[in-house]
Amino acid sequence: MVGAMIVTLLVIIVFVAFRAVNRDELIVRPEAVDYLQTVEALQQGDDLDPVYPPTLPEGWIARRAVFSAEHLAWELDILTDDEKYIGLRQAVMPEQDLIEEYVDEEGEPEGSTGLGGTMNLEWEGWKVDGDDTAFTTKIDGATVLVFGSAPAAEVKAFAASLVVD
Repeated sequence: MVGAMIVTLLVIIVFVAFRAVNRDELIVRPEAVDYLQTVEALQQGDDLDPVYPPTLPEGWIARRAVFSAEHLAWELDILTDDEKYIGLRQAVMPEQDLIEEYVDEEGEPEGSTGLGGTMNLEWEGWKVDGDDTAFTTKIDGATVLVFGSAPAAEVKAFAASLVVD
């Protein structure tokens, strides 16, 4: 009985080792969502005129696109081609509250800057912990927050690409 159990265990170990050696690494890429569909639905309503990127750079994907009618908040989560995160939040709430909720409870304003783009908005930079970058601006009574762990140049370029139609 013990011999049969040892043989069974050896067969299982040999099978697992064989599969480990002969298997390609499984690369799981997150599934993209069609954020423009959510934008179109928001544009047809009267709640909030969403800011959004009309296109994403090659290799970037939208992971989540939601609207909360309760909080009048539009949220878009992006992964860059090197899987760094960029988030977009647009809500009818103060800048400091958005920063505290999504980026850093102790975030402090660093000063305003223009990032260019079609809307040519004035953005407030934020000093936050870690490698994150954050910018806020006001559009039609709503606060827009763009933040993320992506390189600061990519976060800035993303913010500059935003439009309202």
